[in-house]
Amino acid sequence: MIITKETPGLIEDDFCYIYKDNLTVDRVKIKLDKMIIFEGDLEVKGYLKVGGSLEVGGSLKVGGSLEVKGDLKLGGWLIVGGWLKVKGYLKVGGSLEVEGDLLVKGDLKVEGDLKVEGDLKVEGELKVGGSKTICGIKTDFYLLVPDHYWPIYIFDNHVRIGCELHTRKEWESFSDEEINQMADEALAFWKENKEWILSINSG
Repeated sequence: MIITKETPGLIEDDFCYIYKDNLTVDRVKIKLDKMIIFEGDLEVKGYLKVGGSLEVGGSLKVGGSLEVKGDLKLGGWLIVGGWLKVKGYLKVGGSLEVEGDLLVKGDLKVEGDLKVEGDLKVEGELKVGGSKTICGIKTDFYLLVPDHYWPIYIFDNHVRIGCELHTRKEWESFSDEEINQMADEALAFWKENKEWILSINSG
């Protein structure tokens, strides 16, 4: 389904388009010049791509991936079966669950729990009212340091460097030989960065 100005049930006002009913579709692409507001729930069984901003008064479930070129605001929960990319801000009134990676260029505010199975990158401020599970790890603390040879993810009790995820204690006890076997340049990188990485949120 492609949603355009001519889509039945779509109401246009000065600032946006409004769809008052619940909507369930297999796939949808939204081609509008203004923000669209769904006052009910929206369920997309496949991929959802929005050219502008999107507001859903209820909840949104997407079976595939979701890409929003503007802002995304939900009154209820959001579940995405693939990756989620938002070029503006993302505000979720309930919980947020993403099976793949989550990339938000603006702020991310989640009133409920946040669960991201893949990588999380938020360029703005991150606020979560409930619990956080990132990369499959339940954590209160989360920091991404992207601008190194490998991205560095720091959690309460775990550190992930590139694709290597281990507890802090494991990182501290790895021998030079074990680090060297992880990847080319791994040992030089670890010797240069180990101290400051393990000092963050070390409690």
